[in-house]
Formats: sequence, structure tokens, C-alpha cells
Amino acid sequence: MFSASAVKSLKTYLTAPPGTGKTQRLTERLAELISAGTRPDRILVIVPQRAQAERYRAALARVRGNTRGEPQITTFTGLVQQHVSLFFPLMAGLAGFEQPGREPIFLNIESTQYFLNRVVEPRKADFDELKLSRPRLLGQILDSMTKAALVGFPLSELAERLGSAWAGAPERLKAYAAMQEAALAFRAYCLQHTLLDFSLVMEMYARHLLPSQSYRDYIVAKHRHVIADNIEEGVPVLHDFVRLLLNTCDSALLAEDDPGGYRIFLGADGVSARRLRDGCDEVIEVASLRRADLSGEAGTDAAGKDVTAPPDRSESRTDSAAQHLAQFLFQPEAKPDASLIRAALGTDLTSQMYWQGMVREVATTIKDLISEGTRPNEIAVISPFVEDVLLFELRDQLQGTPIAVRPLRPSRPLSDHPITRAMLAWTKLAYPEWEMFVSEDELARALSVCIAGLDVPRAQLLAKAAQRISVKELPVLEDQKLLNRVGMRFREPYLHLQRWLSEVRESATLKQEPLDVFWQRMLAHVLVAEGFALALTPSPSPGGRGEPRDLAVACDKLIRSARIFRETLAQTETQAEVSREYVKMIGMGLMAAQSVNERAADEQAAFKPDPNAILLSPAYAYLTNDFRGLYRRYQFWLNTNSLDWYRRIVQPLTHPYVLSRNWLAPSPVLTGEGWGGGRKWTDMDEHREQDNTLRRLVSGLAYRCTGKVFIASSQINLRGEEESGPLQRVLRKALVSMIKVEA
Repeated sequence: MFSASAVKSLKTYLTAPPGTGKTQRLTERLAELISAGTRPDRILVIVPQRAQAERYRAALARVRGNTRGEPQITTFTGLVQQHVSLFFPLMAGLAGFEQPGREPIFLNIESTQYFLNRVVEPRKADFDELKLSRPRLLGQILDSMTKAALVGFPLSELAERLGSAWAGAPERLKAYAAMQEAALAFRAYCLQHTLLDFSLVMEMYARHLLPSQSYRDYIVAKHRHVIADNIEEGVPVLHDFVRLLLNTCDSALLAEDDPGGYRIFLGADGVSARRLRDGCDEVIEVASLRRADLSGEAGTDAAGKDVTAPPDRSESRTDSAAQHLAQFLFQPEAKPDASLIRAALGTDLTSQMYWQGMVREVATTIKDLISEGTRPNEIAVISPFVEDVLLFELRDQLQGTPIAVRPLRPSRPLSDHPITRAMLAWTKLAYPEWEMFVSEDELARALSVCIAGLDVPRAQLLAKAAQRISVKELPVLEDQKLLNRVGMRFREPYLHLQRWLSEVRESATLKQEPLDVFWQRMLAHVLVAEGFALALTPSPSPGGRGEPRDLAVACDKLIRSARIFRETLAQTETQAEVSREYVKMIGMGLMAAQSVNERAADEQAAFKPDPNAILLSPAYAYLTNDFRGLYRRYQFWLNTNSLDWYRRIVQPLTHPYVLSRNWLAPSPVLTGEGWGGGRKWTDMDEHREQDNTLRRLVSGLAYRCTGKVFIASSQINLRGEEESGPLQRVLRKALVSMIKVEA
């Protein structure tokens, strides 16, 4: 425990593995500061995600006493947006806004893509060679713009930086130039209309606010004590801000996860974070940390910094067999401990021929574990990606048991959810003047989602009969033979839906309501009625397109998203245009935004797992939602022969490594030095980073497993292809070595 007197002067950089008590130490530091009489409003706590702030607020509540004021507990993004908003009148002219006296409009991801799409639409032919969907095209342009802001170079260098590292066909250079042109045109549009997307907010902060002496004076006076968690997941601009604080504050405690740095594709820079060690009084590097003890034999590094020697790993209470497995897989000098490797690996589930067989074996093993006394929330099923077919197949295999499946899919587009597609279909039928017609397949799936117990084949019969009568509305169906074939119990829900849509079509008042209000009314008057999937009294035969709770959550998100979009665009578009454009945009598959409160609620849900639910998560989502709630006794690694564990997603218009401060040259914006460029990104570079990524990924998962890892794969994957990825090969190495040692 740090003493109260040491708290006032110590600046410490702490590195330790995940799950070993770093956040606990940081919350203790906050409590110590308050107990020592420090003014709370002079304390800044920076967390990677909003939900993590709850730990600090809980620690604060225990020692609050009679103190006045509150420490600022925030994400860096939240702090930047607050400060840019506060200082906007002083920066607007410098940043180039045409109307610097106008109130700025802060854009979320949906409204940003909406305005960017306007810029890209007349230029779409410039990107034909890339064969990208519109969501991916817009997302990669925004990603490159964001990286320019976070790293600190102008948008006018994007094409040059990417092009100088490109070693392929010259056609790609034209795409880089077109991307830069679109980015600059979008930036000009924002400056003309006083719109602030995320990249512009960060650029204004890095280029105009952070170097400002008046802002530095403000920061120096306001933040005297700094606590920052998961600093390795931060972006370079965050590290610039923290470096400024280290030069002026009274105390600091910065914590780094090792292994960590999983958000590199979002701009995280672990190398930049580790440079902050130079501004600290001591660096504590702990290989395996006891929760109640950070002590160790003190020493110094080459620079003379205090470094605490790591405790002996054999005495650590946090080491697990899974961690030993990870070390052995990726450290050539590591000697295998057969007993630990045997303890780390559960039943081998890699002998299946087909993907469905693999999922079936995983479900069977899960049932066996739970029958032996394991709680469902002690189990995580992890795959490189989680698609709907995996979620549905796993739920189907567990059907008839009390075991639920809770998916963690933070990056899933809202348009992927069946209830979203259904709501879009009903909207098109309610507003025929938009001339957005519903196909027979869309109508069938919308009916099967919304009417409880109606499967797709019977819904297709209804849809085909309806579209024979009209493709512009949902007609009345009175064909007795058809209704008998489909089932008479579905007649009344269908007619109730038809009558409600007709009322909307015929009412000028109702059609003038905002889209989110239309959906709220539909939810209240139709979808929760008897016979529908979200009925207040559920039908004994649930629908086949998702659990009622999942449908309700997705429907609520859709309504919230539409409301946020409407409020954001209220100053620039008419209400009718906003509703129509929102439907178009979601139909294109663009991401739906969440409100701040909704994001916080989703993050909190990740840390308070349902005791009756296993967790199904993509590997990166599991690691980047890094809280106690995501540690599991048993992990199932699916599709271990897949290359997706190893390779990064192809993103032709952006690059997480080339567009970073660690690629060749310093930042011209923050240092004034020119950019060199010139070296090509080669296959050797790609393989090196892929190896590093796989090592971090597997090590991170292992540190979050307190028991066994079950390896699962199939010879034929979901796409009907055979794969043999590097994760499968290194796992085979572990098994062979274990057999040799035991022999």
C-alpha cells in the first residue's frame, strides 16, 4: 500500500499482466488521495471505457466523508469533447470554420457517415477497383481520417503515406488519391456547416488546443493528480496529454496491461504509451502480481529509474496452467511442463469433419461441465468472429436445457438484426410515397420475426399471396384454404398488423410523426400484442428468429438510434428527409449509433453476467472489454484452424501500422519535422505483425482463463473450405511436446 505522504510526490508507471490487481491499486490510490485531504476536483482519472469508471466511483463512495467536489472520472474521448466544446470559440477561427460564431454540431457515427456518403456518392466510380461495400468504404475513409488526427499529420498526407508503403499494383495509388480527395472534401463540408466529426474534434484538440498556452495553464491548474488505467490501449494524443501532466502534476499512477495493446486497429499505440516511463519517478514491472502486494526487491534500470523486481512466478497465486500453455507456445526457450499443459487443455474437440459437428461437440461438452457443477457464467465460447449462424446453431444445440447464450458483439451493425430488417419493411409499406418497395423474401422474414411461432416457410406462403394482390401495401387475406394451410391462429395477428399499417397510411397526422415515434407506436400497439413476438404474455411457441429479450433490446436500440439521428440533423434537414435518409442508411448496412447511457449500460451488462448464460464472444471483443466480468474458468476456442485468428481484416484504404507514429518518421504536426516515408510494407512486415498479434491474442485469452481451454475445430469450415492456420499448428506443437515429455 502506498503511504499517504508518498502519494503527493510519486509518479509511477506500473506494468503487470491482466487480472493481477492493477485497477484495484489505482482505485486504492484514489481513496488514498481523498483520505489524505486532496481536493477531489484536482484529481483526474482516465479510464478506457465508461463502465470501468464505476469501480472508481465505488472506491470514492467509501471514503467521501465531508469532502466537497468530485474528481473527474472520464474516458479520454469524453474529456476531449468536453474541452473542445468549452474552448471552441477560441479555436474556431484557427481551425478554418466559415462561421466561427455558430454553435457547433457534434456528429455521431451515423450522422458522420450520412454526410460523408453525400461527398462519396458522386465519386463512387473512383473506388470501383476495390470492390468495397458502401459501409466498408465509408468506414475506411473515416478510419484513415481518424488516424491522421490521433497520430498528428494533415489529411493532405494520407495518399502519400499510404502510397509510399504500397508495393502492389499502381491502381491502388489512384484509390489512395481518391480517398484523400473525399476526406478533404468532407472536411471542407464540415468546416462550412460547423459540423464536428470525431476526427475533426481530435485534430482541433491536438493541433490547436493542446499546444495553446492558455489551455496548458488551465490543465496545470486543474489536474494536480493523475490516475490512468490501461494506458497501452490509449491513442498517441492521449499520451501527449499525459506527458504534459507528468511535467506539472504532483502525483501520477499509470497502469499498463502486458500483454495488451489490442485496440491497435482503433489507433492504440503501446510504444507511445511506454515512452511515458521517461516522465515517471519509478517504473514497476511485475511479471505476476499478487492482488494485495506490489512489493518486490527494488532495483534500477539502465536509465537509473527505480524498477521493482518481479516476484518468483512459482510463488504467484495468479499463474494458471493456461498461462503456462501460452508461454510455451510462443517462447522458444520455454520448457514444457507436461502436467501444466495437461491441466490447461480440456477434451480435444478437433476431430470433427464438419463445422456443425464441431458446434455439437462443444455444446455436449458444455452440458457435461454444467452437469458436473460448473455454473454457465464460468464458461466462454470464443471465436475469431461471431456470426448469426454460430449463435443460432449453439442455441439450437442447447435447446431444452436451462442454459442461455449471451452474445457479446459490440461492433455488429444494427441492420444485421432480424427485427431491424422487419421494422424497415413495415416502414416502407407505411410510406409508399418513398418508393422503397419490399421484396417477397423481405416480407416473409418480417412476418416470421414479428408474429410469434410463424416459421419462414409458412410466412413465405403469406408473403407470396400478399404480393400477388399488392406490392405497395399489406393487403387483407381472406383465402380460407391459404389460412387453413398456414394456420388459423396466425390470422388475427396478421390482420391486426394489416389494419394498423393501413391506419398509418391513411392518416396525414400519423405520417408526419418522426420515424422513432412511428416505431415506438408500432412497438406499443402491435409488437407487444397477443400473438406477436414481443407479447407481454409470451406465446408458448416462440418465434424462430431470436429470443424475445434479444428482439426487445434490438428494437429499443433501433428507436434510440433513429431519435439520436433526428436530433443531430434537426438543424440541417427536414423531418421527412431525416426519416427517409435514415431508412436508406440503415438499409445500406451502416452502423447504428448508441447513446452514451446505452453504451454504458451495455458495458455494465458485460461485467454482470447472467448466472444462467454462457458467453459467446469474438476474441477481440472478449479482450477489449477487459473487466472482471469477462474472466472465465473454462474457455472454448472455436475454429482454431482458421486463418482469421492470425490475419487482419483487409482494409485497402487504411493501415494501422503505416498510419502510426512508429512507421519511419515523427509527427510533422506535433514536432515540426518533415515526414520521410519511402519504405515499402512487405510480406515480411505483415507476417511479423501477424505473429505478434496472434501471440498477444492467445496470451491475453490465457490470462483470462482460470481453468481449462478446450480447442475446437473442423476439417471443413462453415464456407465448405479446408483451412490450416498457425494457431492450430502451435497447438499441435504443444500436444506433441507434452506427449514426448510424458514418455
